[in-house]
Amino acid sequence: MNSNLLLAVKAKVFSFMLAAGNPFDGAGNLASDFQGNFVKVSMIILAAGAVVVWLFYGLGGQEMKSKMKSKLFSIIVAVVGTAAIVGGIVTWLFDTSRGWFGG
Repeated sequence: MNSNLLLAVKAKVFSFMLAAGNPFDGAGNLASDFQGNFVKVSMIILAAGAVVVWLFYGLGGQEMKSKMKSKLFSIIVAVVGTAAIVGGIVTWLFDTSRGWFGG
């Protein structure tokens, strides 16, 4: 008797889980949408940062060029870090503002 009851309960729970679907699909879709937008925005900011650094280097004098050459690694890390942080902030604001304004 108990085994029949357990089988019936397991079948009901299993059918309920099938009806509910995968609870992680929504989170996965949200993450992939965020990732796509994040990459686009970060690449735009990275390109703009590279152009600004190139302009400073090209228009600067010999003293500025030598300072920039000595701190090249720091400049690269700063531009990439800024692109990542600002890209994440802009993407998050864009995604959350759609919900705020009903879009």
